[in-house]
Amino acid sequence: MQESLAIARGISDDYWRSSALKDIAVELSKQGQVEESASVMQESLAIARGISDDWDKSSALKDIAVELSKQGQVEESLAIARGISDDYWKSSALKDIAVELSKQGQVEESASVMQESLAIARGISDDWDKSSALNAKLLKIIIRYYGTCLITLVTLMLLLLCKSSSTKPSVETGHTTQRTIPTMKYQSQ
Repeated sequence: MQESLAIARGISDDYWRSSALKDIAVELSKQGQVEESASVMQESLAIARGISDDWDKSSALKDIAVELSKQGQVEESLAIARGISDDYWKSSALKDIAVELSKQGQVEESASVMQESLAIARGISDDWDKSSALNAKLLKIIIRYYGTCLITLVTLMLLLLCKSSSTKPSVETGHTTQRTIPTMKYQSQ
């Protein structure tokens, strides 16, 4: 593990160094090395907070917050998530923390955090980011409460609603690109 830490600490890009250290902290925790895991996670968090690009910083902080919630460090994870400056990533972090709380049997707190996440998502001004944030939450809720059979139904409905080509911003570049949504043909029996 020391070699992995040395390699991770040698990564020049802050986002990827923070991400690598977070992943190592998760593995250390799985191996029962709780104190070393906490130390490495704090190192990852410090690096994430120093990232200059707001999108990358928000994404890195979201990932750390969610991992901390999985480790039962709910208060710290919520504090980190609520401190994220980008509303898309803040909403996403809170949603994932709410799902984790639900898995841990903390249903009331989960519902409260999910409501907070939805309120933030509704306030996102960019239509694409808002749609993406709300759709992701809808699918998580459907999965959690109604199972995977409804995912297929929702996917089919979305495909039918989006039969024609649509213009959407590219996640990679932020530029507008033309994307074609596949259509489905049905054969009668």
